[in-house]
Amino acid sequence: MKDIFLKLADQAEEAEKELCELMNSMDTEALLSSMIVQLLSAPAEQLIGDRFGRHPALLEILAVNAIPRFGLNIGKQVNLFESNKCYSLAEKVLIGRMRRVPENSNPSDKLNTLSDQLLMHSEIVRGSAYPEQTRKEIDEIQGHFDSWFKSKIGITPSKATEIIFLLITHMESIINSNILEFIDSGNKYKHDFEALKNKKKLNDTEKAFLETFSDAKSAGVFGYFSKLNEIIPKLLPIHIENLATKETTSKREADALKKLIGVSKETINQITEIQRFPLYILNAGEVILSEVSNCLDVLWDSFEVIAKCDEKFYQRYQKYKSKWLEDQASIFLERIFPSTSIYKSLDYQNPDKDGTAELDIAIKWGPFVILVEAKAKQFRFESMRGDTGRLRSDLKNNIEEAYAQTLRAAKFINLSENAVFTERNTGRKLEINKESIHKVYPISLSLHHLAGVATQLQKTCELGLFKQGYFPFSICIADLDCITKTNITPIIFLHYIERRLTLLHASEEWLGEELDLFPAYLDCRLDIKNMPIESDQTFDTLTFSGYSEKFEQLAMYERGEFKDKPNFSLKVPEQILELLQQLQIWDDDWAKFISFALLDLENEILNALNQAIIDIKSSEIKPGVFRRCSFSNKETVISVVGSSEASLSELVNRTIYRAQIEKYRRKVNKSIGIGIVCNKRKNKSVFHNMQYIEYDWEENNEFNEVIENEPVFLPIDRSKIPGRNEPCFCGSGIKFKKCCLNRIH
Repeated sequence: MKDIFLKLADQAEEAEKELCELMNSMDTEALLSSMIVQLLSAPAEQLIGDRFGRHPALLEILAVNAIPRFGLNIGKQVNLFESNKCYSLAEKVLIGRMRRVPENSNPSDKLNTLSDQLLMHSEIVRGSAYPEQTRKEIDEIQGHFDSWFKSKIGITPSKATEIIFLLITHMESIINSNILEFIDSGNKYKHDFEALKNKKKLNDTEKAFLETFSDAKSAGVFGYFSKLNEIIPKLLPIHIENLATKETTSKREADALKKLIGVSKETINQITEIQRFPLYILNAGEVILSEVSNCLDVLWDSFEVIAKCDEKFYQRYQKYKSKWLEDQASIFLERIFPSTSIYKSLDYQNPDKDGTAELDIAIKWGPFVILVEAKAKQFRFESMRGDTGRLRSDLKNNIEEAYAQTLRAAKFINLSENAVFTERNTGRKLEINKESIHKVYPISLSLHHLAGVATQLQKTCELGLFKQGYFPFSICIADLDCITKTNITPIIFLHYIERRLTLLHASEEWLGEELDLFPAYLDCRLDIKNMPIESDQTFDTLTFSGYSEKFEQLAMYERGEFKDKPNFSLKVPEQILELLQQLQIWDDDWAKFISFALLDLENEILNALNQAIIDIKSSEIKPGVFRRCSFSNKETVISVVGSSEASLSELVNRTIYRAQIEKYRRKVNKSIGIGIVCNKRKNKSVFHNMQYIEYDWEENNEFNEVIENEPVFLPIDRSKIPGRNEPCFCGSGIKFKKCCLNRIH
């Protein structure tokens, strides 16, 4: 493997040399201006997905080689063949960098350590959040201290973000006002190609034109981008002072922003990472902007560095940043949970020593408790670039310490008969009786995205973190914002947390960003049994990518760039969805247990249950007659019992009885009973009652006798009686001939 990577690295080195030679004969200011528009602008629907994911990184490769050549060949137009060649060479360079070999690695290394993965991640991925999210952080946190930053460096965070977004607006305006001219040029080339193709006699120039293009479409593309390459370099570069800001931008402010995140021909040799300088300064002082999400990340980091230079100020700044993070988390969680169930800034008796301890957020929802600890510490760029020491320190400060604090609160709950937390600002009490709690979920909330580490916490053990092998649900505030916008129910959110934590201990490795894994959860509930995989297939690694397209659509919808709001819905059969909705209406602890257990079931059982509900609820049943069927896996059995409206007084008892009997028959710990009214009037729920039983299985002679003497079990649809060697219709998982065959007459 190392030999392959070394070969790619050699190819990348050769490609970069060729790229430099090509650029020596070009106007690189014009090239970079044109490539920014070509790579970073497109119709909204074309920007969704992974297709354009590499473009910001490719642009940086072009920039780092173009900027030292600013001022050469000024005015020389870039043709499409040259820009395409530059793009192709930049791709080779990027592939080589993505597969770079870490120092001191062995030929057999699989490059699967956390540091290696982060390094590869940082080569291509740009932006830790959507631009609007990062701008909000800058404006509301750092912008709170505008006057302090203005006095220190000459520009405020609020002014800086305004300029960045105006540069984007400036580019969009230029494209929109000239798009028809680009299109007309493309159409002319296309028309000329089609006309010459049908012409009998051609001169040398006309022959050369036809030989240049394979078809009319490629001629049209050439014409479109030729006009773009002619116009954009003249209009895109702009002096910052000329942007129409709310208040006039001074030269001092413009120079301050350039110094903060800009790079020029004079300073290019002083920087080590072009990614950290996304504002490109041309020789005449005009600027062009690279990818906006990364630009805002860099802007945030730059102001953070300035703040750290004043220790007294930084303490005040850090305190405000932490408070902002807690407040935002509470706002986002209220999209899912009732506000009355959310408690902020809590004090409680420290179980480890005298005095009180603090907890940022607690949520009690029925038998479930969520403990949230928010950490607004920085996740440094160096941590993603192979600096293992900084990586360990940043993960410890952002995740492990938060987890330790949530575990302390959980310990307090476990040691107390009635744990009391007090909301500091209101005096409101949260009382938790440990006997009534089914599960406690610790959440570590970070201010910024941790480059995919949150979904791979098991790998942090190699850094000496989480030595006990237990992990929290870790998420950043931007991803929490996105997920809570999807109108999911509390039970779906909690079950997603459960599944995410389960994956950290799975035999196969599940790879994916949070915004990929959550839509994947809605699709398959992150259960390999629900995925289109053959039962005899095994995998070491499952990689999820592309699912985040829905969140990209959501961001574009909120900007007004996308017509339809994407649909985030749980993929389960229709009757199961109605069942979950009915449980949500009943909203007691048992309903929550049942919902959770249903979501745990694989699709094969849910589909069978769905059909059984359809069959039973449409049955014509005489008073006093009850229909039933059951389904199970190794942990849970579900029994459906149906009766007519005339027999409802007995339906609850029958449902409880069936849940108990089937639990014992199948030797499982959990049993769900669902009572259904058959042939119910339209627009009325058919779900009459639901029962939940959970305890360890034990031998019981009374149950043995009941099962032995039970009456004949007939399936609802006699045509569905299986063959002798097929699984029994009762859901036991046993062959029909060894189960219910002898009981049917």
